Amino acid sequence: KMKLLTVKPSEESLELAFKVTMDILKAYPQVRGVFGISSVAFPGAAEAVRQAGKKGKVAVVGLSTPKSMRDYVHDGTVRTVILWNPVDLGYLTVYVARALCDGTLKQGSKFIFAGKLGKREIRGDEILLGPPMKFTKANIGKFDF
Repeated sequence: KMKLLTVKPSEESLELAFKVTMDILKAYPQVRGVFGISSVAFPGAAEAVRQAGKKGKVAVVGLSTPKSMRDYVHDGTVRTVILWNPVDLGYLTVYVARALCDGTLKQGSKFIFAGKLGKREIRGDEILLGPPMKFTKANIGKFDF
C-alpha cells in the first residue's frame, strides 16, 4: 500500500527535477519512491537519489530514453526504464494514416490490423500501441537513443 505524499512539477527541466526530488527527500525522509513522468524528470530524479545516498532505499521509476538512463541502471539507482517503442509507433502511425486515407478505418471501429504489429485496439479516438519497451541491465546497452 502506497501513500502519495506530494506532487511537484519539473516543467520539462532536468535541473528542476533534480532540485524538487532533493527537496522531497529532505522533507519526507520516509519516502520510498519517486516517479519521473517525463524523459528529463526521470534522470533528474535518479541523480538526486544517487547524490543523496538513497540508492536501493528509494525506488526511482518513470519513462525516459535508454541513453540518458544507462548509468543509473548500471549502478543500480534504477532497475528498469520504460518507454514506448518508437519504431512500432512510427509503423502503427503509417498504417493508421493509410487506413484513414483509403477509408478502411471507420468511425466507431474497435480494432485495426497493423501488419507485423497485428490487431491493435481502438478506444474512442485512441489506438493502443501495445506493451512498452523495458530497458534493464541486460539490454540497455543495445540501444543508442
